[in-house]
Amino acid sequence: MSNDGYGFQTPGSSNDRYRVLDFIIRQILGSDVRTAEPAVVLSVSGGGVASPPVVGVQVLVNQVDGLGNATPHGQIFNVPVLRLQCGNGAVICDPVVNDTGLLVVCDRDISSVQSTGGQVSNPGSSRRFDLSDGVFLPALFMSAPTQYVQFIPTGIVVVDKNGNKITMSATGVEMQNAGGSISLTAAGAVALVSTSFTWNGTPITVP
Repeated sequence: MSNDGYGFQTPGSSNDRYRVLDFIIRQILGSDVRTAEPAVVLSVSGGGVASPPVVGVQVLVNQVDGLGNATPHGQIFNVPVLRLQCGNGAVICDPVVNDTGLLVVCDRDISSVQSTGGQVSNPGSSRRFDLSDGVFLPALFMSAPTQYVQFIPTGIVVVDKNGNKITMSATGVEMQNAGGSISLTAAGAVALVSTSFTWNGTPITVP
């Protein structure tokens, strides 16, 4: 933002008719057209082994006027969340409060499509590029996870927050927990990597 003019204008904004029209068009685009905004989750409703949740979010980039005064955005309610799902198979990892992600804004009112569960519908109103018609895509600017599914060049690693781990590779599968691990080779043989295990909370020692 330049301080050489008044507000968003620069000294050259009114030099000729083209620059005047260019300034007006840029102002309209800046205020009326939305594409995508980073946002933080303030509330979560639904989710789990059901339909994806809806969230309340707040856009993280403040609104700024021509004099540089900032105004935070308010909460946007009932925003659908994108879930990785095809047919009846899904990866369920619902957002939680304080998660950050990307709010992608549709160019038409999607409320009718949302209320009918994804059926072909007319737009709910004549609004366009409105933050209310956003879809939340997790996740941005997040800290390191404590449980995850990781795809690596040698296979797949599944880790939960309790220290349990499954590593799959061309040589076999290794399952680990805090008490020990079992290795299942590609040939089908089972090897005890450690001899101390816990089953349903009961310690088991293999001689």
